[in-house]
Amino acid sequence: MADKFFCKKCGQEYSSVSTLVNTSCSKGGKHELYDGPVQAKYLCEKCGQEYNSISTLVNSSCSKGGKHEPFAGGIKSKYTCKKCGQSYNSLSTLVNSSCSKGGKHEPAR
Repeated sequence: MADKFFCKKCGQEYSSVSTLVNTSCSKGGKHELYDGPVQAKYLCEKCGQEYNSISTLVNSSCSKGGKHEPFAGGIKSKYTCKKCGQSYNSLSTLVNSSCSKGGKHEPAR
C-alpha cells in the first residue's frame, strides 16, 4: 500500500512529505504535515469529536472555536491527561472535563 501524508491545516492528501511541505496550502502558507497515524477515524484534539476523514475534520467548525484540530495520538482505549495523569475512555470526556491542575485536561499522545 502506498504511503499517505496529510496536511493538518486543510486535510489534503499527498504521496510524499516533500511535495506536501513544499506546496501552498489553501488555508494559507505552506502545508503542514499531520504527524499522527493514518486511520479509519480522526479525532479533534480540542473537543474530541470523531470524523471519518482528516479533511472533513479540519474543514469543520469546532464547538470550542475555530476549526477542528487533528489529534495525532490516534484512536486508543484510554486517553490520559498530560497535566495530571487522569485517564478517560474517550477523548471527548477528557478534553471536556476540568483538570485538578487547573483548566481543562490536555491529552497526552
